[in-house]
Amino acid sequence: MQRGLVTGLILGIILVVFALQNAISVSVKFLIWRIPEIPLVLLLLSAILIGVVLSALSSYPGKQRLKKDNRQLKERIDELEEQLLEYRQDLEDLEQEEQKKRDEGDLIRGDSNSTFFDD
Repeated sequence: MQRGLVTGLILGIILVVFALQNAISVSVKFLIWRIPEIPLVLLLLSAILIGVVLSALSSYPGKQRLKKDNRQLKERIDELEEQLLEYRQDLEDLEQEEQKKRDEGDLIRGDSNSTFFDD
């Protein structure tokens, strides 16, 4: 936010200096249109504004496509995270079952390391 503000202020100062130094009027002729006297600064600012508007309009479809792709990827990430949680829970359950079987097997065989069977 601050970077944009500083950039805007710098460009504004440059624009004011440019306007003060180029206060002359020029005549413009384009195809069938003719403007006899227009300040040079107004002509240049109009050209810049038209360029900005055309640039924004031409980039709009690409931005919308990127937003859609981003939304789809976030949904996919959520699905994969849910799957991962399910797999972790399944793994934990399997490890608990395996540990339970080992414990039961130790009691049946009489584990020699168990303090229960030590005399």
